[in-house]
Amino acid sequence: MAERKNFGKLTDALEAPDLIEIQLNSYREFLQLDVAPSKRKKMGLQAVLSEAFPIESYDGQIALDFVSYEIKKPKLDMLESLREGETFSAPLYVTFKLREGEDLREDTLFMGEIPLMTGSGSFVINGAERVIVSQLHRSPGICFEQSQHANGSILHSFRIIPDHGSWIEAQFDTSDLIYIYLDRKRRRRKFLASTFLRALGYATDEEILGLYYSFESFSLSKRVFKEEELENLVLSEDIIDADSESVIGRRYDALTVDMIGRAKLAGYKKLGVVNVSWDQGLFLKSVKEDTTRTVDEALKDLYQKLRPGDPKAFFFHCVFGIKPFFSILNKSPKTSFPNPNFLAVSLSLSTPSLRATS
Repeated sequence: MAERKNFGKLTDALEAPDLIEIQLNSYREFLQLDVAPSKRKKMGLQAVLSEAFPIESYDGQIALDFVSYEIKKPKLDMLESLREGETFSAPLYVTFKLREGEDLREDTLFMGEIPLMTGSGSFVINGAERVIVSQLHRSPGICFEQSQHANGSILHSFRIIPDHGSWIEAQFDTSDLIYIYLDRKRRRRKFLASTFLRALGYATDEEILGLYYSFESFSLSKRVFKEEELENLVLSEDIIDADSESVIGRRYDALTVDMIGRAKLAGYKKLGVVNVSWDQGLFLKSVKEDTTRTVDEALKDLYQKLRPGDPKAFFFHCVFGIKPFFSILNKSPKTSFPNPNFLAVSLSLSTPSLRATS
């Protein structure tokens, strides 16, 4: 680059700093071109590829893992790229290791061209010199919001923002059901919070409710019960009179004095109940509306809503739908997905009645 000449008479009091040093060092650390593959730090391109792999099949028999990457010399230098109207870039080759049962195979694949930064901190794209302009980035964390519905009711919601990846949003509707959104661009593709937790591995209603509520054994030996004692207690299973085969109470029905009297006459000594005093049964409404009963059903439901029209094969919705989303988050210490108790705390803080007592 030609040396700049100054024909002015005034001299600078301080030497001008290198204003593009940060950009040059940042992109150099991102690529780590001058570092051997075995000695590269987990940052930049190395971190991106390491966090995305390995990718495993649902049965664990097939796994694709990342080994290393190599950026070869560019075909054209910066001036030639400007002259020819091409992009100043270099070919990126990535080495993968494929495991199929007991067989291991390693191969290097061409992944495409990666742009290179010029000495002036710019990029040459299709013969034109371009620069990257920094944009605002939402800080990772959780934020709570409230909005007013058309009918006048207040709807509470919260948003979990990871360091990178999809945002997780939860919102109450007018029926106090909690819905989860994994993609802000497709707001119509929502699913119940209980379905979301079931897809994470909590297969039964007991496992999901056990995260927030307590299961208790309610003794019927007492002669008289008051309505205050039965507040926030619901049945954990159906109550059926064995003699008449009539239903005394359905699962998740509120326990009442009349129900206790009929259960005593049917020969019950104690009843299994769920104490929902944590949120007065708010989360229980979502569980009651949930139509899924197994982890596989929950995964299929999420996949069909996130990717409608795609093949519904189990392998596809596990590898490309749900599991990679959480496995990538769990591998990063900054963005590890919180356990369901974190979701519980978030729900409690987003509800005014519970926020006052927390």
